[in-house]
Amino acid sequence: MTNDRNNRMADVNTAPPTTALMDWRQHLIIPGAILFIVSLVFPMIASLSGAKSFPVWVGYLDAGLAFVLVVVMILIGTSTKGKVEDRAAHISYRVYRVAISLPLVLLVAFFIFGDRIKWNVLLPGLAWRTWLLLYVLPAGLTALGVNTIVKDQVPNDPGMSR
Repeated sequence: MTNDRNNRMADVNTAPPTTALMDWRQHLIIPGAILFIVSLVFPMIASLSGAKSFPVWVGYLDAGLAFVLVVVMILIGTSTKGKVEDRAAHISYRVYRVAISLPLVLLVAFFIFGDRIKWNVLLPGLAWRTWLLLYVLPAGLTALGVNTIVKDQVPNDPGMSR
């Protein structure tokens, strides 16, 4: 009985130290994504709304959420200590290739909707949030453990080799 308990304790003590860190990082990903979406709603509603002004507390809420979003993204970005897994880099590259179309979509929206959108409200809010997401994406995918999730599910892409 004592040997059994000692063996279990030895297993716990010899576990890689990154396991606890990985759990901590993974628990930031979903709240970070939700916070990103909620934060993105503010400039979108403000730019599409016909209201001349919003209550002051809405501005404080937007700024507070933006601050928390930046802190969470910094934590996610620094949690990998600059070590991005290959699969995370490949997926990020594919996301970047899609995201690069966003300026063209906004240009078409500008020509179609013109004055109906408050561009001076939408573009700054959308720009820094999009930049932050794309900047943290490789670290976030690494923290999520995307290599272990998709290793056997996604075939190797010969065009993505280094």
